[in-house]
Amino acid sequence: QNRHYYIDASKSFQKASDLYAHISDEGNSEYHFELKVYSHYYYYQCWECLAAFYYEEHDVDKAKKFTAQSIIQLEKAISLLENIPQTFKLEKLKTIVDYLPSWKFFLKLCRSRDYSFEARKWWDKKKHVKALDYYRRMLPILEELKEESKEFDPSYERAATGNYFSCSANICIAIAKTIIDQNGSQKLTLTENDGILFIGNAYNAYILGQSARVANPDWDQYPLLITQFANYIKTYLKYNKKHWPAFFIEFENDQE
Repeated sequence: QNRHYYIDASKSFQKASDLYAHISDEGNSEYHFELKVYSHYYYYQCWECLAAFYYEEHDVDKAKKFTAQSIIQLEKAISLLENIPQTFKLEKLKTIVDYLPSWKFFLKLCRSRDYSFEARKWWDKKKHVKALDYYRRMLPILEELKEESKEFDPSYERAATGNYFSCSANICIAIAKTIIDQNGSQKLTLTENDGILFIGNAYNAYILGQSARVANPDWDQYPLLITQFANYIKTYLKYNKKHWPAFFIEFENDQE
């Protein structure tokens, strides 16, 4: 319900970017160079907020469009820092240069989002196996980002770890939903073998969702996902009591 704050934030970042760009054009010192870099960075933030808003609105095309714009601006900011004029004194630019590693981290994260957008697009179309393909492509990138995040502020690691577990959960639930798609059943009345596969993946999604929440308790969407995964399991068990003995045997060693 607070997603419209993204729009307000985007407008603020745009104003800051325009102001910094205007001032940077008035001179050619380290100070003006720094403002020019920040103007691109703030425009990156502007587009990021819009991309986040439309992603939450499930408008994937607009989310992709604004993410592409954010990448352009962040690339420009990084390029400036990697090509500082030799006439400038680096000690006067140390603060902004120190941001370079984290901005490269952000850039890698932005570039990975195309897989996330494609996954959401196919999920919304109930093409769960196609969504699965893109979640699987995204997971190794998120694993890399999870490790790289340890070089920065702990909040980066918290968010990156949550993203990794969340994507892992989405892979499991996409498998479970694909099993349902193949059976064409709205009440989850599956064969015993398919039921075991469904329950196993839905349960793994539930556990991974819990891990995502523990990793990043600040993200309020994780409890909603956990509840959804639990409901999948409850609904299946409700309509398939005849398979309960097989489930007890299959999962008897799993105390949870």
